[in-house]
Amino acid sequence: MGVLRSALHRPQQRRYMLAIASALIATAIAQDASAQTLIGGATVIQNDVRGDILGRRSKLNVGDRIFQDQNVQTADDSLAKFVFLDLTNMSLGPQSQVKLDKFVYDGDGKAKSVSVTALKGAFRFISGQSQHDAYQVVTPQAVIGVRGTTYDVQVEGLRTIVVLQEGEVNVCVRNTANCRTLNEPGTSVTVTQNNIEGPTPAANKPWDFGSLCAPGADLCAHTTQLASLTPLPPPPPPASARPPRRHAQAPAPRLRQVEAPPPRVRRPVRVARPAIYDDYPPPYYGPGPVYMPPVYGGGYYGPRPGRYPRPGMGRPPYGGGYPGRPPGMGGGRGPGGPVIGYPGRGGMGGGGPVLRSPGRGGGGSILR
Repeated sequence: MGVLRSALHRPQQRRYMLAIASALIATAIAQDASAQTLIGGATVIQNDVRGDILGRRSKLNVGDRIFQDQNVQTADDSLAKFVFLDLTNMSLGPQSQVKLDKFVYDGDGKAKSVSVTALKGAFRFISGQSQHDAYQVVTPQAVIGVRGTTYDVQVEGLRTIVVLQEGEVNVCVRNTANCRTLNEPGTSVTVTQNNIEGPTPAANKPWDFGSLCAPGADLCAHTTQLASLTPLPPPPPPASARPPRRHAQAPAPRLRQVEAPPPRVRRPVRVARPAIYDDYPPPYYGPGPVYMPPVYGGGYYGPRPGRYPRPGMGRPPYGGGYPGRPPGMGGGRGPGGPVIGYPGRGGMGGGGPVLRSPGRGGGGSILR
């Protein structure tokens, strides 16, 4: 079951299985039709006339074939006429139903045995080329043995009426030996479930099929030749034959729909704001160590000036990054005297008894 279900989802295998199923159905229908015995065809069809064979019901048209074991039924205001292979004529009135039970023909087109069951309605039978004693018409109440050429039958409710038009017929109550023979045109008998009445003279006949014969219609006329029948369709191929392979056509190219990309949104460029340091201006750093002026002794070199501190870190300690005082110019020592001299400031100090101004170029001892 799983294999079948998976196969049905494949297009190629599904088409192949459907083709096999169609071939099997067509073969069965053709075999059923060929198994049935062709017995005649329809020559007159008015309004709605249908045939039922092997459970398949279809509407009949002029030229359609009829087969053994086929049921034929007419609707209201409908008429039909069928001609058998031995040119026997059978006409049906409105609301009539007949079953074509048995038809056995010999090689020269004559019937050896014919049996028809008239279930309801009105009928007219005109015998053809076969022997008259080969025909038998059965109704729910009577059995009619044909010895003549033309007679009418009406099946209505629980009675059957038989009217002789030409020739001779023998009418019996069904399943009994109670029979009547009609040999005069126009005479009739009425058969019920267990009784038969008649013969009734033509002047008092209760019914006549001639009332259904329209002027100029072929319903009641004697047809002496069978019209051309509709040919049967050709038999289908055997079920084992593989259906013809269809060349697969290239599928149509699939067009890919490309959607336009959304517009690109430019993001604003963030520009870094420069840091502004407004605590104090940056110092100037010269090359080399910074000379520190002497305080109480000789001069010395101070530490190398450091870099400018980062913002927020405070001022550096003394001597940790700020330059010292500029060095002296190396002036000479002034002359000694009684007065205490000041350190030189880079100029030429002079000696003497008086207070001299500091030199401008160098530093020496505090006492002169």
